[in-house]
Amino acid sequence: MLNQRLAVTRDVTIQLTDLERDLDAIIVKQARLQIALIEGRRSANLPLDTGQRSIEKIMEAAANLVAARAAVHFAHYDLRAVRDQLRLPVHAYGDYGDTPLVPEPNGQTGASPDLAIVREAA
Repeated sequence: MLNQRLAVTRDVTIQLTDLERDLDAIIVKQARLQIALIEGRRSANLPLDTGQRSIEKIMEAAANLVAARAAVHFAHYDLRAVRDQLRLPVHAYGDYGDTPLVPEPNGQTGASPDLAIVREAA
């Protein structure tokens, strides 16, 4: 049963970190679209109100993407509580913040288990 829980936890963690990475990427793409809309209007010497409703909708989408990113981030922390409740072992890793890029050779990271993934059952 422990191995099954570890496997499920690993899969959820991989899916979650992939989603976090994808949300960041889509926010960057959305920001580039905003720039293209504004710069395109300016470079084409179009009136200020050209495409205004579209710009407003794209900005609304930006706010929604940031809200989704925050919700996923907080869900990530909430899932730590589930991991702790199940008393699963921790192996911290990450690409920024409170986790290192790769574990230290001894399997310990020295970092907080925040945003962590469990290690394989020994």
